[in-house]
Amino acid sequence: MSLKSSFQITGAPGKGLESPASFTYDSYRERILVANTGANAVDVFTAEGEFLFRIGETGGLSAPIGAAILSSGQVVILQEKSNLLKIYDEGTQQLDTFNLTKSDSTGKTRISRIFTDGRDNLYLLDGGSNRILVLDKTWKRTAVADATGRGRPRRPVDLVLDNAGRIYLADESDCPIRVFDPKGRFLSCLEKYSPGRNTRWRPAGICVDSKNRIWAIDEGTSTLRVFDANGNLLQTIDSADGGMRRFFFPVQIILDRYGQLYLLEKGKNTIEVFQIENY
Repeated sequence: MSLKSSFQITGAPGKGLESPASFTYDSYRERILVANTGANAVDVFTAEGEFLFRIGETGGLSAPIGAAILSSGQVVILQEKSNLLKIYDEGTQQLDTFNLTKSDSTGKTRISRIFTDGRDNLYLLDGGSNRILVLDKTWKRTAVADATGRGRPRRPVDLVLDNAGRIYLADESDCPIRVFDPKGRFLSCLEKYSPGRNTRWRPAGICVDSKNRIWAIDEGTSTLRVFDANGNLLQTIDSADGGMRRFFFPVQIILDRYGQLYLLEKGKNTIEVFQIENY
């Protein structure tokens, strides 16, 4: 497979993106929502990169670092150093808030990423306790990723779910990709290590494509690694456009249903969009 540059998402006209922490693909409405952290806003674009509107234009958000989309169209926004989630309608109207301490009383919760599945369950990456919290659509905690043995996350940075509900966790440790079942039970370390070969790498973003291949960013080398469902490394991609376009500090990766690849590059404060050739 190879990548061909398609277009960029650089921000609202005349405003741009300011230290964006993450972005989300809204598969229900085929939109891109960017946690535009430095602008205290979440910017909404079409899947083709056209700016639509800004959540937080008139205030209400403080350093948003993530967003999740519910089937109703509501947007759940995570803010930096805050356990208070803010819920908005499909547009810019705030509807409600939810305090995460209601679901966890340890006092150590520090959520760094937020995700949802097709059933409106929320998956929260907790860097304070190095675990994954799962809330059902009634906001009740239903699962916590296994916190014992080799399954215990150590420095979790990103996660993704496949069609079967399995959780793939990118972790900056000796097990770069951990796999959990939908109830949070540890299944395996995905990548198979070869004796005598140095396979250490530092994962950042991770996603799963329609063929159950796992795509992960190696932050240390600014490359992409593609694995099959059994953890075998299929390909390493270090550039696009036949080697003319190198990646610039990529930190998050998402593939849409059409095989289009979105890559958040912190080095440029942009989301680069690529077509995958020979997909």
